[in-house]
Amino acid sequence: MSAAPEVIERFARALMPPVVDRVPYVDADNKRDEWAPLADAARSGRAFMVNIRDGLIVFDIEPDEEPYPETWAPAARRALEQIGCTVLRVASGSPGSEHWWFAAPAGWSTAGIYEVAVGAGAPKRQLRWGEKACRPPLSPHRSGFPVSLIEPTDVDEALDRLRRPNLTEYDHERWGYVLTHGDTPDGAYGGRRHRVVMAVAVAMMNAGLTAENFKAAVRGSPALGPKVTEKGGERWLDTTWANAGQRVRDSPAKSGEGWKRQLAAVRQTAATHPWGGRRDADRRVYTYLAEFGTQHGWPEFAQSQRTIANAIGATLSVVNATLKRLVRDGFLTVVKPGGAGQATTYRLQAKVAVGRTSSYLCSPLKEASTCSPNGKFEQRPDLWRALLPPASWDTWQTMLPDTWMTVEEVKAARPGGLSAGTIRIHLRALHSAALIDRNGPQGQRWLLRPYTREELDLLAVDFGVAGATERQQQRFEYDREQYSKWHRQPRKAA
Repeated sequence: MSAAPEVIERFARALMPPVVDRVPYVDADNKRDEWAPLADAARSGRAFMVNIRDGLIVFDIEPDEEPYPETWAPAARRALEQIGCTVLRVASGSPGSEHWWFAAPAGWSTAGIYEVAVGAGAPKRQLRWGEKACRPPLSPHRSGFPVSLIEPTDVDEALDRLRRPNLTEYDHERWGYVLTHGDTPDGAYGGRRHRVVMAVAVAMMNAGLTAENFKAAVRGSPALGPKVTEKGGERWLDTTWANAGQRVRDSPAKSGEGWKRQLAAVRQTAATHPWGGRRDADRRVYTYLAEFGTQHGWPEFAQSQRTIANAIGATLSVVNATLKRLVRDGFLTVVKPGGAGQATTYRLQAKVAVGRTSSYLCSPLKEASTCSPNGKFEQRPDLWRALLPPASWDTWQTMLPDTWMTVEEVKAARPGGLSAGTIRIHLRALHSAALIDRNGPQGQRWLLRPYTREELDLLAVDFGVAGATERQQQRFEYDREQYSKWHRQPRKAA
């Protein structure tokens, strides 16, 4: 016998994406039938299923199907619990069949916990997520088999295990100002009201507020209310709310401590992984992305390859090949493939090398005083282009000011696991570029030269590489403009 309709609806809403309110019934052949509002389905006494929100996966435990659950389910469960997932076991209907629901900790998406489960031996065909819909706990079975909670047996505790760890608190002060004035005090949205309305929708959805809350706030806003009439009224608000739901599913709310720990592990991976000289491009791209994730508070990103290339001073082909290697080697996972005009969404994965420690982490996103131990020099992508290899530049950033350093001392301070011979090559390149001094004909010790930013700019001019970054950016913008023009052209019928 199923539970009360109110309980069934509570379970369903805990599992569903936040903007969905209609569900399909299940026919006698376990196929989707007609759709109905969730409240009606919960009171119908019929079997129905729901699409599963981000951050949840289900183990479909069937005792008579190979591979048998006892050969994989316990190990996969342990692996998920070790990263902080909570589990709810439900008797799903037919004798011995169960559904094991796993809720991801803050900072983890479905894609992340899915990889953990599969890596621990869970067969892919026994996992459900997203549109691989599932009946909610305690909802009726299509054949009338009994359903129940197994672990835990209390309804409130079971619902707590399905909690949304990513809900954030709605910042009434911040968004009240935005709704009154049409932007943040620092103009974060450039005064573009459609961007502001979308930001309000995402903030409200992340806080668990409703579409009605969102519509009332925007309609009552002296700054944004006129935009509603201009853009088409209720229909535009409905579309904006639905699009905000897609954004929330793609990039869940930035809250909790889980993502902070994960990003800390990612930064430690960037600093301590033994990349080696041949993988230095991988280290630079991964380090840049680690700092980008830290600044934006989330380990998933959808940055264009052109943006990455310009930020780290590399060519587009280098960035493209590097991202592929990082995915292949498990440093990145693809959350959402890109398309025409859309960047691929990746998720950073940590691979902290045991036994290695380093506090050094530098990327083009950080100012010199917080970036490099020497605290004096800024990143200069122009110089990366031709004056010296990027790996040599990173070696220069590692060196301490006013200190004669041996090759071994530089090697110990620099991340990447480079050999002493490679470090020596870098130091000789830096010396040839007049960026460091050496003590003695064999260069037993090396010393930074105290260049200012202005002197570095003059050095870039002397070596004929000044403005390389700006020229590449202009070329990227031209390419993007030409693509946009081509994309807007009418197509001839086939």
